[in-house]
Amino acid sequence: MRVPLCVQSRRSFAVELLTSVQSRRSFAVELLPSGTVAPLPLLKGVDSLIVTTKKETLREMTVREIKGDDYSVYYDPDAMIINFKGDLSLEGAKEYKPIAELLENATNNNPSEISLNLRELAFLNSSGISMISKFVLSLRKKKKIQLVVLGSSEIPWQGKSLKNLKKLLPGLKLEVE
Repeated sequence: MRVPLCVQSRRSFAVELLTSVQSRRSFAVELLPSGTVAPLPLLKGVDSLIVTTKKETLREMTVREIKGDDYSVYYDPDAMIINFKGDLSLEGAKEYKPIAELLENATNNNPSEISLNLRELAFLNSSGISMISKFVLSLRKKKKIQLVVLGSSEIPWQGKSLKNLKKLLPGLKLEVE
């Protein structure tokens, strides 16, 4: 997705997001000291934003949180952990796509270790289990990434389902409390 950039000041930009030929949304982003951009406020449903400056320098900003009525998924890049909370029962792969992309983006830089914290995820339907299973399988190609899955013995679905993830990725560390 390409985004036209208009500089308003050294630290603030106005950006027009072109989601399709007929749909345009404008919003502001802030240039952070690290040189990355942050949306003001965070856009729902946008998992990645590429900003092109006049010098054709690309900066990519990754969404860190996806929220629904009954759930939230938050990625903390400093701790390299993705936290799932609530009841996650979306309908099919299409509705799980933003979460799947968040998981994929978290591993794009090949961190040595990344954790999925599912301890506060009370419910995950079969489509969600499939999404997580596909993510685990994708890590087989990224052999240098150690996946740690944090679960809870008090949540019934996690007992059997999380053990099955070890079959997909034998090196997976499963920590159930």
